[in-house]
Amino acid sequence: MDTQYFSDMSEVLNSDLPSKSFLRTPERSLMVKLKFGEPNKLKLAYILATQCDSRNLVEHSLGDAEHEIALLVTPPPESSESRQSLKRGAEGFGLLDYGFTKKRIVADDDDEQADNKADTAPAIKVNVPKAKFSKTKVPKVKVKVKSKAIKIAPADRNLTLDKPEPFGQPPIWSDKRQALCEALPYYRAYQAGAYSTNNIVYGLLCDKGVYARDHIDDHVVICSVGGGKKADDETGEMSLGGGHKVDHNIATYFRRSMDGQQAVAIIIGQGNTNCPVKLDHCYNVMDMFHVTDVWYDRYEKKCWMVRLEKIDLDVRSWWSPKSQPTAQQDPTIRAVVQTCDTCNQPSKQIYSQGWTCTNPHCKDHFNFGIGFDHKTLEYSQAFLQERHPFQATVPNLVPALPWNLPAQSAVIKKGMVCPVCRCCSRRLHWNFWQCENPECDFKQDAVQQILTVSAASTSVKTISEVMAGGIISVQFSLGAHRPRNTLYLIPDEARKTVGFVAVLKSSSAVNARAGGPDDLFAQLQMAEIQMKRNPARQRGAPGETVTSHFGRNYGATYKFGVPQESTSFSDAPDVMLEILARTSWASQQAIAYATQTVDENDFKAWTPPNELLCLGYGTNCKIGYHDDGEKTLGPTVTSLSLGCPASMSFRPKAKTSMGSSKNQTGTKPDCLKFTLEHGDIMVMHGPKIQQLYEHSVTPFGPLRFALTSRTILFDMIGVNDGRDIAIKNGQIPRRAERFQYDGQ
Repeated sequence: MDTQYFSDMSEVLNSDLPSKSFLRTPERSLMVKLKFGEPNKLKLAYILATQCDSRNLVEHSLGDAEHEIALLVTPPPESSESRQSLKRGAEGFGLLDYGFTKKRIVADDDDEQADNKADTAPAIKVNVPKAKFSKTKVPKVKVKVKSKAIKIAPADRNLTLDKPEPFGQPPIWSDKRQALCEALPYYRAYQAGAYSTNNIVYGLLCDKGVYARDHIDDHVVICSVGGGKKADDETGEMSLGGGHKVDHNIATYFRRSMDGQQAVAIIIGQGNTNCPVKLDHCYNVMDMFHVTDVWYDRYEKKCWMVRLEKIDLDVRSWWSPKSQPTAQQDPTIRAVVQTCDTCNQPSKQIYSQGWTCTNPHCKDHFNFGIGFDHKTLEYSQAFLQERHPFQATVPNLVPALPWNLPAQSAVIKKGMVCPVCRCCSRRLHWNFWQCENPECDFKQDAVQQILTVSAASTSVKTISEVMAGGIISVQFSLGAHRPRNTLYLIPDEARKTVGFVAVLKSSSAVNARAGGPDDLFAQLQMAEIQMKRNPARQRGAPGETVTSHFGRNYGATYKFGVPQESTSFSDAPDVMLEILARTSWASQQAIAYATQTVDENDFKAWTPPNELLCLGYGTNCKIGYHDDGEKTLGPTVTSLSLGCPASMSFRPKAKTSMGSSKNQTGTKPDCLKFTLEHGDIMVMHGPKIQQLYEHSVTPFGPLRFALTSRTILFDMIGVNDGRDIAIKNGQIPRRAERFQYDGQ
């Protein structure tokens, strides 16, 4: 491979690279030069880049003859599932090339060296193949395009920096949307602006995508609701796409909130250009409001609008500009209400230009007169200044603290509003809450309540098992203590067996033995295993999402899609070494049996595991479809289940020819699904399983631990990528000899 270096993006865009060129940077990033023949692929490529766990499309440029695009995406998808999604999307859009780079693992003693290097902007390194690639011929399309590069503003840009200082500070704030949703009971909308449940709105986020007639003052918020906004490709400004339907559900939900006197909490974000003051945080809770008006508006398109009024009018609003006097109120002001001659329905005069019927079903709806320009409408002062008393009970803006709830309860992921600084904080640690504000050191331990196995296995959900797609099952026994085991033979696209999944069923006798699964389950709840939830998407960004489950890695370092902190086996608690002995026995027995049973197999010989990943699941926690196909992993994955039952599902990857046709989500149905109960051990063997299939696990109960061992291939880890640390952490200490296991 020859190497070319470029000092900036412009040189890359102007270079004459082959169509298949991966551009690598020392940071965790993806940079690709793509070529394709249709002009509308530019928009598709933008969607592709922004929807695959990436924070920012930095720059793109169009050429004249062939349409080219260079993407720099930071960070690339963390999980193999997301990487496959990007790959499928690229292929579906006709893109010729795409690629990923990995961030260098910096050892503890290399931190200073890494910091020194960070001060110098590195050159962009491009690996150019020596062999000539045959360029795909694409038809030339005559189309007017802009040759000037278009720079897209980061999604987390603060658009309120030029606004005046606020009168006060928000009572609750957050710099992570997920933290907002996990800490506040009245706002759990991870994507939508309005949060509703049981067809009633409880919370509303006013952030990016400000509509032309949105309005914010000290006491009143008016905004469009119902979504449908799209960003302009060049300016980034939001506008309605196809307009809102008359029967949009969101209008009904807001009306129910209005008719039922339901308080609605409003949150304002730094992306809201209508905000009257400068915001220091990404998301800021304003106060409790109530809905006073819902109507069908018309600008360029038709859309639903709502007017909300602050409930507590006696206290000056914190978002009031500090330099301005307190807003005066006149409780006698009322907007004019007239009855429509056509539909006989009353409508309030909303606009200063005059009255119009706001009944969307009336043929005179929004009829101000011939030739009237709807874009010139302004709200009447009476409509803005009228006030409506709120008669219902006002819920607490700051929710109760969840201190007295056990660690493994249904609210294991419930966040908190820090009692010191009012920062919304997710519960990232298994045993305690900690404020996510880096300037606050508040921490609160969780109450530890030890669950018995029976208490953790109270779910009555029936799990329907599946076996299809040419998978063959074989029943086998491993002595008197494990007589009920199943070996599933997994085929490739040619129906050749390329691996197996074995389920070693436990029994009440095995579970109840001293040091057995019952004891291990109790020990894990008492041990200091320091499990935590780790970022899965958009690390460090306002849209950062952490995993549903809690995890901790022991032994050799394993980059399990979501990077995990790793503790050496020498420093691991004894319970981890006991579990490692069990999974080692299970994988060795399963591979030996399968090798003897399956004719003409290519099964790899057993190798002892040197890594153990501990995952903790509470109620409604699960792990989505993924594979364990990292190049540093051996062919065997072994997992011990402790606690509540769970279903494990396998399905062919979308890129394969196996399984039925793709559904609307681009995925294929499960070909294998079985139940894992307390004490069961699952063994998956064969690297091609990871290449062709993906799997998921869904627990059914309040508490489950999954202890999964693997063999890390040290030869596949670069010297500068932490090989020595991985080898050291993966060494089994001598005290582990006390925990040898024989299957009983």
